[in-house]
Amino acid sequence: MKTKKIEVLAPAGNPAALKAAVFAGADAVYRGGSLFSARASAVNFSREEMREAVLFARERNVRVYVTVNTLLKDDELPEALDFCKFLCSVPVDGILIQDMGLFNILREACPEMPLHASTQMSLHTPGGAALLKELGASRVVLAREMSLKEIEEGNNAAERATVAMGTVVDGIKEIADSAKVLSENSGKQAEAMEEADRAVTQISEVVQTNSAASEECSATSEELSAQAESLNQLVGHFKLSDTTEETETIEPEE
Repeated sequence: MKTKKIEVLAPAGNPAALKAAVFAGADAVYRGGSLFSARASAVNFSREEMREAVLFARERNVRVYVTVNTLLKDDELPEALDFCKFLCSVPVDGILIQDMGLFNILREACPEMPLHASTQMSLHTPGGAALLKELGASRVVLAREMSLKEIEEGNNAAERATVAMGTVVDGIKEIADSAKVLSENSGKQAEAMEEADRAVTQISEVVQTNSAASEECSATSEELSAQAESLNQLVGHFKLSDTTEETETIEPEE
């Protein structure tokens, strides 16, 4: 039975993570640039850092892939294309794409660059893998939320379509929606949403604190009311009656 070598691909969102992955024996690493990465909260790499990282990995026979895996607005495409052309000039070993508009443009602009269909595309059927192969993908990374049986079916379809297949096995919690940004917007907007989430968390904490203080004040108020009632009862017990005493007038004798 012929066995295939599995490429172990590790995330490397900063220089320390890159070195850790390489020295731990990863076959390849992936990271985002400073723009258009779904991991907007990661440190990611500037262009100069990207060149240095690729050189560091290549010297150790480790492949480097870069994520440009957000959905793009029309006015973001020129900047995204410019960044991808830079990646081609480095060159990196492949680019992970979600936006099909950018995917099609790169097939014309950078025909030699391997393009990978990102897990952000949520591909989960044999037909999806075959279609991306026809459109020019050299690898299809399946959706995170697939079962082992579905992964096997996808892998069989990928073999028939002669396209490499990848799957995510890092146990990330967001498998319910493949870690998508809910608005499916650009990395800049994803970062804004992360900031909004942090603000909502802070507001929730303040609300909880105020709620606890309010409950404490309410309990204190109830206690004071009970004490006032006790005092009223005590005062009522000792209250003087409002009666007046009659006095007898004695007239002097004549």
